Amino acid sequence: MLYHYFGIVFGRVKRVVALVSASLGEAGAHAAVWSGCNADGNTSWVQGGIFLDDINASVPSAYIEQKGPDVPDGYSLLSWPMSKYGIKVTVVLKRNPLHSRQWRVVITYTDEGVAHKFQSQWVKVPHPTFDADLELLGPSQAVCTINGKQVTGTSKK
Repeated sequence: MLYHYFGIVFGRVKRVVALVSASLGEAGAHAAVWSGCNADGNTSWVQGGIFLDDINASVPSAYIEQKGPDVPDGYSLLSWPMSKYGIKVTVVLKRNPLHSRQWRVVITYTDEGVAHKFQSQWVKVPHPTFDADLELLGPSQAVCTINGKQVTGTSKK
């Protein structure tokens, strides 16, 4: 399976993302809309957004992903099921005021009238690139919004 990226946008530390619809063609495929910051060579990152990663799932999940030498086991993915598609998630990247190379991601959203807020730990992300996109792995298709702009993607592999 291959990764495919659609609607890539750069340069902001705050974005609002929503996964409008998604379908997966086989086990192991996934669809995600996310915003994050990455070090050169993807050696470390923090990102947050929404994904569908189970071919049998009927609704997506909000998530936070972090990778780096200061993350336990080097990598962490935390997720929380949502009640439906189309929920807007605000993703904010924050720099540690005491350690300028450390970043964390904070996601907030309201689902069925209940406000949710989750954050990553501080992760060292030197010389970060800030981006957001629709990411597809394997045969899948999805529609999302990034800051209100619709992005559509289809992947056959």
